Amino acid sequence: ARDKAGNWVRKFQYTAIDKRTRIKIYKVFKNHTEINAVRFFNYVMKKLPSHTSVIETLNDREFQGWFHRHVEALSIKHVLIDTNTPDPERDKTSSSGTPVDEAYHQKAN
Repeated sequence: ARDKAGNWVRKFQYTAIDKRTRIKIYKVFKNHTEINAVRFFNYVMKKLPSHTSVIETLNDREFQGWFHRHVEALSIKHVLIDTNTPDPERDKTSSSGTPVDEAYHQKAN
């Protein structure tokens, strides 16, 4: 994307997918940071219709440390996934055709 002056601006799309309902939630941020990952997580928790017991995130630095502690403080299990390991279940819930810089997949009971 470009700004008003015509300069290229990087943006990062975060995506959440509820595996049970297939609800997809997107949000775009200017920066790829742990604070934005936490902001997106909180945004998603407000939007989902049911309680979440487990989330899966990419094994990136934004989803470790403070993010991990924030999620687990809410009694939600946080699982880091390796994007290099094939997972047929994850492939079923991926958002095809959507460019995603960061994604985490939502599991609900």
